[in-house]
Amino acid sequence: MTLQVFTFSEPNPPRPFRWPVNDRWYSIRPERRGNGTYWYMRKRINGKNHNLYLGPLGKLSAELLDNAAAQLEASAQ
Repeated sequence: MTLQVFTFSEPNPPRPFRWPVNDRWYSIRPERRGNGTYWYMRKRINGKNHNLYLGPLGKLSAELLDNAAAQLEASAQ
């Protein structure tokens, strides 16, 4: 059995995608706001939609997405 190493790469051009954390999936979407495009995380938890700002294009990382998912879960409690 071989171990596969996963490296995260921000989609270019920006497009929505899903991110897995602890058997849950989070929606990541680019949104145009003002003069720029920014990333947002979305998740429906306990019947309520939760959104979290992730930052401008070009700044996403796997660590940021994992931390944002934890923050989103904590804020939903």
